[in-house]
Amino acid sequence: MFYYWWKERTLEMAQDTRQSTETVERLAVRCIALKDGELCKAVCVDLGLYVQSATLREAMTELEALIRSYVQDALDAGIPPERLLRPIPKEERARLYAKLFWAELRAWLGDLLRRGRRNGSSATHETRLCYV
Repeated sequence: MFYYWWKERTLEMAQDTRQSTETVERLAVRCIALKDGELCKAVCVDLGLYVQSATLREAMTELEALIRSYVQDALDAGIPPERLLRPIPKEERARLYAKLFWAELRAWLGDLLRRGRRNGSSATHETRLCYV
């Protein structure tokens, strides 16, 4: 599970050292998917990208594809990597984190109350770092 979401860091560079001496820097962006009625909405907090899908997994997969496409198009257009970030507005970010907090709390309380009597998973949210 991903618990990085509450930190206000807009950019994290991850170092990926391959077998050769080459070092690749990758951009890590925060991604959150929440179930909203029948639809699942996924948002990239740091790039301001949104998608909707039928399931959380599909929403995150589509969002990752959109992020990769956005970054590739921006780099092909000559935009420097440090100018790629366009985070969602603070008010919207606060609402999103509040929804995520309540989803986490509901899931935790549900697990606590259902201890030992699980009938399957009804996931309502997913969070992760997406590396580009």
